Amino acid sequence: MSHTTSISGVIFGVLLILSAAFLSSAASSGTAQVQLRETSLRATPSFLGKVTATLRYGDRVTITQERGGWRRVTVTGTRKEGWLHESAITSKALVLRSGTQAVKTGATGREVALAGKGFSEQVEAEFKKKNKTLDFTWVDWMESFSVTPQQIQAFYREGGLLYYEGGVQ
Repeated sequence: MSHTTSISGVIFGVLLILSAAFLSSAASSGTAQVQLRETSLRATPSFLGKVTATLRYGDRVTITQERGGWRRVTVTGTRKEGWLHESAITSKALVLRSGTQAVKTGATGREVALAGKGFSEQVEAEFKKKNKTLDFTWVDWMESFSVTPQQIQAFYREGGLLYYEGGVQ
């Protein structure tokens, strides 16, 4: 290999790294839309953070900061600022239509999570149809069960767990 080829490869590598850094930086700022029917804007980047506002499907936000899976945002047309989990927003334009009318709806957080795993109501129905002897009573019960942030915080306190933004120690 010649010296010129080696230098060209290094230059190409450096340009590739800089391009990736630029694209990563661009992804952490910009605009996005809420892709859930409803989600909580939080004071801190944590599911246990204080809820400061409720955002709805299609609400537009400007991303100003990234921290792990969380995005600090400003809600377009308001002075509201806070943190949203990345699963609640998308940079794709959201437009649902029914005939010629725009639809004001969205998916629930559960539906988005399941769809991301390739699971849908149709897949579940097909699985149940093929496995008629399985008892889904407890699965159905678990799906209906919910825990509030206050209950989770009480669990941390009672168990002696130390809480910090983004998890436990």
